[in-house]
Amino acid sequence: MRSILYMILGSSTLFLSLESLGQREKRDTSGTGSVDIISNFKPTLRDPLKIQFQTATPATETERPRLVYRIPNQELSIAYQPGTLKPLAYQADSNKGFQTTQFAKVGYGNLRNPYASLALAFGKRLPVHFYGMHQSASGRLPHQEYSFTRAEIGSRLASGQKGEWLGTLLADRQVYHKYGFDNNTPAPLMDSIRQVFHQLGIQLAYRRKQPTASGFYLEPVLDWKRTADRLGNADMHIRLQIPVQYHFNDKISLHLQGLVHWGRIKPVGGAALDQSVYSIHPSLQFIGSVLSAQVGIRPSWDADGMRMYPDLRVKWQRSGKPWLLSMQWTGELQRVGYRELYTVNPWLWMPHEWRNQGKIDRSLHWRYDRRAHWVYELQAGYATLQDAFLFINDTTAAGDGKSFQTLYADRIQNLYAKGKLSYRQSDRLLIRAEAGWNNFHGIKGVEKAWGLLPFEWNLHGTYRFRNQLRIQADVYSWLAPLYLTKGGLPSRTEGAFDVNLGAEMPITRSIRGWLQFNNLLNRSYSRWSQYPAFGFHFVGGVVFSLDKSLF
Repeated sequence: MRSILYMILGSSTLFLSLESLGQREKRDTSGTGSVDIISNFKPTLRDPLKIQFQTATPATETERPRLVYRIPNQELSIAYQPGTLKPLAYQADSNKGFQTTQFAKVGYGNLRNPYASLALAFGKRLPVHFYGMHQSASGRLPHQEYSFTRAEIGSRLASGQKGEWLGTLLADRQVYHKYGFDNNTPAPLMDSIRQVFHQLGIQLAYRRKQPTASGFYLEPVLDWKRTADRLGNADMHIRLQIPVQYHFNDKISLHLQGLVHWGRIKPVGGAALDQSVYSIHPSLQFIGSVLSAQVGIRPSWDADGMRMYPDLRVKWQRSGKPWLLSMQWTGELQRVGYRELYTVNPWLWMPHEWRNQGKIDRSLHWRYDRRAHWVYELQAGYATLQDAFLFINDTTAAGDGKSFQTLYADRIQNLYAKGKLSYRQSDRLLIRAEAGWNNFHGIKGVEKAWGLLPFEWNLHGTYRFRNQLRIQADVYSWLAPLYLTKGGLPSRTEGAFDVNLGAEMPITRSIRGWLQFNNLLNRSYSRWSQYPAFGFHFVGGVVFSLDKSLF
């Protein structure tokens, strides 16, 4: 019975399939095989987007940037009412008088202190910039006079698409008077108290924007300077620095820096002295997402032989975290010339002995950025100074009683700590406080750390009102350094507390007025014994923009 049912179902299925095939053949008996067109569609290719590339290549960064994503603080005050959105904090230009590089600034003050500066920039294919300035002042004390003049001209020449040449020519002149004498004594001759220093320099550098065919970056710098005084004492030196970099990949790179700092000092009536420093600095650098390190050595040579200095730097910062921790153990040998001395103390005698100064620093640094406005920085370390130059009052019988002698400490140990706190709100408000503490001990070669500051702190504030009036305030303060009295005993000068206030405001689109008040409290203090600073004084003037777009 079941088999009969299977035969009936199979026969029915076969019959239906044959009939469906027959009907399909009946519907298509013409043999043309036509296709019905539903829409008129023509495929086309989209025009490519053309991107304009700049022909000039960007300058190569010497350090790989850390690209860390952070969610910015939007300064939203969301409560039960709509909040206000404030702009994010950003780095503002500290000299934002004009958005131009060409200006003329003039002024005059109550201490017969004129001020003038000029900045120019011209040329497109061969850009040239010029800057010159002059300022002077005459204090209330006899022969308390000062003058400084400087001029600088530089240019940049492209060398194909891979590099450029940089050149600078500079000259400056500084005039001081040794007014630190007893007013009860007869007035000295002008030739015996007038100190004049002048400098002439040329700098030539090559900056490569792209690596060579072998993958090296080469950026040599050649610097020549000659410094002299009114009496004929001269110091000439040539500094050649050749840094070479090779990047194995994005994380590991090799750095090699050679330094040749040749110098020759010629005192009046004496033989020329060689004052040179040579060093080579190989190091290996690793840059990771959290940990970065640089390990190397810095062997250096001078007339006294070879000195070996370390170079170890480690930086640790986790991605997205506002803090940074770094430590270093570094050292170097620095050439000490005539300019390095008189820029610190211009009332010195020409030294009879010359040494190069070495420094080894071991420190730990911590930085914390809070809510895009607050920045905290702390640094603590232990430094060793080798052949450090110091200044002491000339109390000898043959001395004039108003000059300083240069001494050298064989070694000075310094346990120090530094701190910095700053708050910034856009370019409207900036407050910054800095402090530094030094504990000089382990002194060899001299009795005391003459003239070195044990503690100093500075306070700076800038406020901009409605993008028009700009007010700046500064406070400089330090504890008294040591000096030698006429009786041969150590003593300390009075501490300093100097308050300064300045303001700047636009008058027209191309003219701004400025005013500066110094030593508002009219305090008498001395950085170097017998030479008190200027009392209260002010200077004011105008700044003219030379940008044609503002006229």
